[in-house]
Amino acid sequence: MGPMIEDMAQRTMGDGALSDRQPPRPALVAMDVDGTIAGADHGLSPYTVRTLRLLGERGIAGVIVTGRAEGVALSIARELQFTAPVISCNGAVITDPVTGARLRVRQMDPEVTAHAVEAARRLGCSPTLWTPDAWFADEESVTTELLTHLLAEPPRFRPLAEVIAEEKVVKVMVGGDPEHLDRVDEALRAEVPGLTRSMPQFCEVGAPDATKLEAIAFVLDALGVASEAAWGFGDSDNDVGWLGLLGRAIAPENALPGVRAIAHEVIGHHAEDSVAAYVEEHILGSG
Repeated sequence: MGPMIEDMAQRTMGDGALSDRQPPRPALVAMDVDGTIAGADHGLSPYTVRTLRLLGERGIAGVIVTGRAEGVALSIARELQFTAPVISCNGAVITDPVTGARLRVRQMDPEVTAHAVEAARRLGCSPTLWTPDAWFADEESVTTELLTHLLAEPPRFRPLAEVIAEEKVVKVMVGGDPEHLDRVDEALRAEVPGLTRSMPQFCEVGAPDATKLEAIAFVLDALGVASEAAWGFGDSDNDVGWLGLLGRAIAPENALPGVRAIAHEVIGHHAEDSVAAYVEEHILGSG
């Protein structure tokens, strides 16, 4: 563990971070954003912000685990006053929200990226490419409109072949109408190994070692937290792996079947601030 990671662990968890004592509440709470802590408008309610900020006051590390871009993920973590590493781009990028230092970045193979773009187009979907600093499209679509709303940042329009050749792509996002994605889901997954459904309108893929599972394992190790001392909240296919690693997995009512199947508990709908309510009652109110 290097000096920067040691400082981050101390800052995040306090003097008792690396203790063997099992606390009555989790040492770390990891959470997805869309469909989990974000409401129907894809934003955080004042109640959710107010509640999740209390985690740090209780010495519990809060970790954002999202497919959203680094800048948006950092903004959310900072609004919640989280100081633990932020996982963005589905695990391809891990960043210290206090210093802004990138702790880990995983780039996709250009040939794999190009094939994913070609397969998406052939199956009637809209591909976008993501780097740690920006996201790219080569035409306007319903997908780019929704992503612009979610990210509060428009894409950079460039030919995607040019982006693949010149940029460090960390994620391909495939967008489309939810019913259309349902129809082509099996074909997409056959064409693009590792592709997972992240929202009704999106599928995503990154490098083989750029999953949320790989990223949460990195963060747990960096902070000296045992996996059984961490709890997690998630709703999508790309949350199944990392939630299965933790001591307790909690799914909102709207979670996909794969997440519900591995969850220790299913709670209310994300649009009703269910995660914040659960944290308030079962984590902040325990011990």
